[in-house]
Amino acid sequence: MNNQYFLTMTKLKFSDGVEIETGGEFRIITLEDGIYVTGHGFLYPCKNYEEAQKVMDTLTLNSSDKNKE
Repeated sequence: MNNQYFLTMTKLKFSDGVEIETGGEFRIITLEDGIYVTGHGFLYPCKNYEEAQKVMDTLTLNSSDKNKE
């Protein structure tokens, strides 16, 4: 059996012209209005870099746990 999957890239477009690509692996991005964790179709606003790192670590751990099932 040939297993294939498709990765859908999602882009959020805001009224102020900001566009954020939410596809791909989880990563931390910094914009004028704050720090975010994005990836796998999600966008999480964070208070600071430390919170973003904790969010990303949790999401990455949970994502890898699901892949083991």
